[in-house]
Amino acid sequence: MNPGRTSGSRMIEADRGALKAAGVARVVVALVVALTAGLGMVGAGWWDKAINNLLLAIALVWLPWAVLLLVASCRRPGRAQHMRLAAYGGPFGDVAIVFAAQCLVPWAWGVLLLADALAVSFAASLWRTRDAWVLLGCCVGLTMLAQAIVPPEHRLAVPLLVVFALALAGLVVVVGRIARDHRLAAVSSHRFQQKAETILARVADAIVVTDGYGIVLETNPSGERLMGRDLDSVVGVSCERALGLREGERALDCWSGCPLLAGGSVPEAGAGQEVWRLLPDGRRQPLLASAFAVGDEHGGTEVVHSLRDITRLKEADEAKTLFLATASHELKTPVTVIAGFAEAILRYPEMPPGRRAEAVEAIRGRALELSSIVDRLLLSSKIEGGRVKVDLHAVDVRAIVTDQANAFRDSTGRHVVLQLSHEALVAQGDPLALRTVVDHLLDNAVKYSDGGPVVLGARRNDDTVVISVSDIGIGMDEFQAQRCFDKFWQAESTDVRRFGGTGIGLYIVSSLVEAMAGTISVETAVGQGSTFTVAIPVVVEEPIADELESLVDQSPIKDFMRQIGVLSRGTA
Repeated sequence: MNPGRTSGSRMIEADRGALKAAGVARVVVALVVALTAGLGMVGAGWWDKAINNLLLAIALVWLPWAVLLLVASCRRPGRAQHMRLAAYGGPFGDVAIVFAAQCLVPWAWGVLLLADALAVSFAASLWRTRDAWVLLGCCVGLTMLAQAIVPPEHRLAVPLLVVFALALAGLVVVVGRIARDHRLAAVSSHRFQQKAETILARVADAIVVTDGYGIVLETNPSGERLMGRDLDSVVGVSCERALGLREGERALDCWSGCPLLAGGSVPEAGAGQEVWRLLPDGRRQPLLASAFAVGDEHGGTEVVHSLRDITRLKEADEAKTLFLATASHELKTPVTVIAGFAEAILRYPEMPPGRRAEAVEAIRGRALELSSIVDRLLLSSKIEGGRVKVDLHAVDVRAIVTDQANAFRDSTGRHVVLQLSHEALVAQGDPLALRTVVDHLLDNAVKYSDGGPVVLGARRNDDTVVISVSDIGIGMDEFQAQRCFDKFWQAESTDVRRFGGTGIGLYIVSSLVEAMAGTISVETAVGQGSTFTVAIPVVVEEPIADELESLVDQSPIKDFMRQIGVLSRGTA
């Protein structure tokens, strides 16, 4: 590919309007001249032979050529050959017809030299500099040739021809430089516009532009998603109707000027201001908003708003606050007990051995409880950071469920009812993760069942192994059931004080089950207990036995397999 030719084609494509305008002007002039020629042919005979010949040449040659160039300039974009024909054919055709006029009507030198100057100027504005100099050379050469053809009395003085050539050269230089600067500015503006449009289309923040009275002028795709409306339906709508921003309980009215420009509660410029808007479902959507004013081309003022949805940040902040409150409460209880019993042992060295043993056992139990809380916090942090990896392979679910039920019964003294089916329960999972899931579900069931029995079951269901943990405790309502697997989530504060917990147990369970390609669900009702169900995919067994049976029927393969010990002698 020729870079110069490609660059020239782009320049020509960028000036389609100029080519069309020149084509229309050329056709109009040629048509007027052609009509004049026709009238002269049937006129009173005062046209001389030279003028008639020129007018006929224009009518028969230049007019069809001008029409062809106009048609070429009107072809659809992308047809570079047509555009080059219109751009290059026009000035060369003009110079050729001017040469013919110089030969036939030499007394009209002033108009003809001006026509040459116009053709060269047009070429210098559209063509590459090298091509414009070629046309200049052709123009000067044809003018010199015409001077040699016409009678001596009609020839121009040599100094005048030199001035004409220098003037054309100056036009090429000046017009070419102006056109180049204009073209570079247009390209730079186009690139800047494309970059701005790309940034606005890809940026996550909503960008909304309004006039000085708060009427929406334009927005980016993120702004359309934020407002829930497309561009056509939001342009021309007031900012108050389109966004409905509020600061505290005060609605922000943009009619008398954007209140975000006044700074509001912003501590420093550019920091943004926290506002909110009401969603159609009645929820509040917190936003971080900022605005700045820019002047438009008419001397007015436009306001550019940047809106960032901070719902997740607010939820994370609330979750962190709740976690700190609940975790500190849970950590404080065992630490207080440990400190109390340790102080009692130190203060009363004469304490009876039996009481001392009880105190030490209490310290041990609370230390284990504290260790369990810390382990859960660490495991939650690892899950959040993506650092927990599971090793999936065949796992005997029956053995794991039985072991964990016995261990839980021994450590808590609570009765756990086992309900295991008689079929094989082999799942594709991680033994350690599966033990953690069962432990957390049992602990959760015991904590909310007020001493009632806990039922732990396992069975085969199509292509999954199902583990269920049921209790007859306080249960949950529909809203609590939907959020019980969220991180750091707790029921209402009264439940937190009554039952404790950091709110990450079921989050850990859900995360580990998903890591093993399983699913978890809950069936619950207030006052009727809860049943948590975990489904883990079973191990897919390859049909090795059937393949071996089919291979046995083939005697060469059967002998080979017997030799390597795959088949016994009695099988043959």
